[in-house]
Amino acid sequence: MTSPTRTILSPTATRITTIIQNTTVISPRTIPARSQLEESISTLQNEQERVQKKTFTKWVNIYLSLHEPTYYINDLFEDFRDGTKLIALLEVLSGQTLPIERGKKRAHCLSNVDNALKYLESRKIKLVNIRPIDVVDGKPMTILGLIWMLILCYQIEDSSMFDESSKDNRSKAKEALLEWVRKKTSGQIDGLDVRDFTSSWRDGLAFNALIHAIRPDLVDLRRVTRMDVRERLENAFNVAEQQLGVPRLIDAEDVDVVKPDEKSIMTYIAQFSRRFPDLPFGSINKEHGELLRWVADARQRLTLILEAPIQDIQAEYKEYVKQQKEFIEKQKQWKAFERKESKSPNFPGEKLKELKDFFDDIALRMNRWRFKLDTNLPGELGQIADWINTAEEVLSRGINFDRLKSSPEENIQRFNQLNEEHAAIFTDKEAMLRTFQRIKRDPSIINKQISYEHLTNLNERLDTIMNASEERGRYLEFEELRWKVQKLFVQLEFFIMELNKKQGDINQTEKLYNEYQ
Repeated sequence: MTSPTRTILSPTATRITTIIQNTTVISPRTIPARSQLEESISTLQNEQERVQKKTFTKWVNIYLSLHEPTYYINDLFEDFRDGTKLIALLEVLSGQTLPIERGKKRAHCLSNVDNALKYLESRKIKLVNIRPIDVVDGKPMTILGLIWMLILCYQIEDSSMFDESSKDNRSKAKEALLEWVRKKTSGQIDGLDVRDFTSSWRDGLAFNALIHAIRPDLVDLRRVTRMDVRERLENAFNVAEQQLGVPRLIDAEDVDVVKPDEKSIMTYIAQFSRRFPDLPFGSINKEHGELLRWVADARQRLTLILEAPIQDIQAEYKEYVKQQKEFIEKQKQWKAFERKESKSPNFPGEKLKELKDFFDDIALRMNRWRFKLDTNLPGELGQIADWINTAEEVLSRGINFDRLKSSPEENIQRFNQLNEEHAAIFTDKEAMLRTFQRIKRDPSIINKQISYEHLTNLNERLDTIMNASEERGRYLEFEELRWKVQKLFVQLEFFIMELNKKQGDINQTEKLYNEYQ
């Protein structure tokens, strides 16, 4: 009997057979299709990168032109590699001075970029997969991602149109900007419905409708609807730049495509929201809204400054002087506004009090900023500045007790305590003044350890303290002496009353004396 034939495979052959059975056979016709898809994706990505690079470069140059000295970049990917222009950009955006290394070695470049990124992290700006080495190497996606974060944080999220909850939640920035656009363009053109920052802008109608909402005299919407797409886009970009002062960050050919770049359009539109924001929530009229907006921006700006470490004390003091002047001008505007609206029956009194509280808060923050600068001065300068701040705090105190409701003994005790405190602080004021005058004459101090403006300010405050402390000292001595005399009068009055009780009334005594004679 013949046995059935069996095929015996080796272990290796078995594994090969299994692999072959589990392998998907690719049809030759699918290879070109896949390559074509990959090529389309690559083309789209390259186009997106090109448009973003152009838009972001223009945006960066707007702010670099405000730097002292001014800067300009030609190639976004190359010109940020040494970190100096990135730091300059951050200084303009934040109002802060950042440390910088001027060397051209790779280590200097890495240090500059690292300083910039650390500053952003200190401001709680989340940087995902952005490393100093990638910026120094000029990697396009890293640099585009970094610039987009700056645009998002310093232009879109920081726009005055957002309320506090929107600023705290960055995921809402895009939705908030879109909602602002929808409110502006609603009802401008029949059928216009802005739903995104891509295809809704392709035909140019939304750009023109936005300009018309801001300045109706600049755009004839009926004429615009009869234009072709490129003509509409050119009309909007030209009018915005020439009449509204909105820089042209994008071009018609960048928008008239299948899918316009979302980030580029958001960057461009955010310029409108910053220049022409709606009145803040709760504002009564335009001037009130402008004051509220300035107050909100100032408080936010000062919060960041007070939290940040001092990088260059002389540069920061100059920034303090600049903002102090701006604050004084706004205070004048607020006082004039208060005088006018306090007489108006249509302006709520609680709104005036609210605004007053806001300005008082800013004044307090400005004082805290000055204190921060004073106490960061080196050596003897820091000691003198600390004494000046202590002296000013003491001199600003009022007499926080009711003298007329207190007994002479209580008033004597309190004024004695005030006199002792005053003497403890101001006994050495002449020695403090001599030390300051010596430092002021030292050529190694001015513009090296302290700016001339800061030194002048300390000098003026010191002179004020000298005069005010003399007056306060004399006043406290007078009050203590006055209440001691008052105590004697009370004692004398009591003594006379006791005599009257024992001897009787003086008139009766005199009468008895005369009768006796």
